[in-house]
Amino acid sequence: MYFSVSNLRLKQSQAGYTLIEMMVAVTILAITMLGLGGLVTTSIQNNLENDLRNLALRMTTETAAALRTQPFDAIVDGNLEPYDENNVAMGDDFEFFPNPVQKVRSGNRTFTVTWDVDENSSTSDLLVISIQVQYTHRGQDHINNSTIYRLRDS
Repeated sequence: MYFSVSNLRLKQSQAGYTLIEMMVAVTILAITMLGLGGLVTTSIQNNLENDLRNLALRMTTETAAALRTQPFDAIVDGNLEPYDENNVAMGDDFEFFPNPVQKVRSGNRTFTVTWDVDENSSTSDLLVISIQVQYTHRGQDHINNSTIYRLRDS
């Protein structure tokens, strides 16, 4: 059985895609993938910023809780440096305070935690304590502030 060239010709309806159609499809796909790549990068950066903000908020809350456990007359202005028993503001209970070096994803970040005690309150039975947690991300300083009130135990 012999085949002739006329039998191998394709009908017009069986022609398939042209080169131009394929190039247009690949171009559209490439532009879409570039857009998605930018979206993924932005999402990862925003996620890290949210992680840092949540960590600063947690450190503020932990510092407030640790200050509430201190004896009323022992609460003084302070910070978390040095993070050991030699820190007068934290005393022997320094383990109750958050460590200023926190693990964030694959690395460590250092947070600056300070608190100021307002001793000029209208009454000597009330302390107003301002807590500040500070960190730097992408060259910008970020600050989380909180104020707590501590009454003298009766």
